Amino acid sequence: MLKIYIAGTEPLMEDRLFYRALSGVRRERKEAVLRYRFRKDQAQSLAAELLLEKALSGQGLSLKELAITQGPYGKPLLADLPQLCFNISHSQQRAVCGISDGEIGVDVEKRARISVSDLSRYFTENERAYLGRWQGKEKEREFYRLWTLKESFMKAVGKGFALPLHAFEIRMEPSPTVRQSEDDQLYHFCEPDIGPDYCLSVCSIGEETPEVEQIDLRQAVK
Repeated sequence: MLKIYIAGTEPLMEDRLFYRALSGVRRERKEAVLRYRFRKDQAQSLAAELLLEKALSGQGLSLKELAITQGPYGKPLLADLPQLCFNISHSQQRAVCGISDGEIGVDVEKRARISVSDLSRYFTENERAYLGRWQGKEKEREFYRLWTLKESFMKAVGKGFALPLHAFEIRMEPSPTVRQSEDDQLYHFCEPDIGPDYCLSVCSIGEETPEVEQIDLRQAVK
């Protein structure tokens, strides 16, 4: 089982919908949301919680009845259901939640103008060579693809940025794979399309194609 839930956070910029949604979430998440100063960041955090609620309800579970703990490097885990894994990510006006019966990592990034050369030190020699084949907007696009693929793997293995970006290698062709020494699992990548301004990468164990569901938060918040 591998499912990905995606939502635009724009509806939560409206006070009425934001506070209605906030009133229905766990106390811990409500406090975490309100620690953010800006509504944009509050909306991202709240949207991620709503997507996790949706993902768990699809498995016949209630988030309010489950305990969430953390792995050694801070990855959120379901304390009583270690066989059920989830991961969340958000960027600007998008939030994503993935749920699986095996390890999973998701990363979404909104593309912006950047100096790719300034960030090349984070990549392996082969990854830098791959980026060097592109120019202009195409180079920015491939940078964000590579970055989200790498971060989704770092999250799937449960280490996040405790795992150095150059400690493993993403091979982009013919389709993304990872060369790594963290474990002996076979990781599979997919890149669901969520619009021209965003990159989304999903890293999971095995080769199952995820089921992707777009969630309208206006309909989800009751």
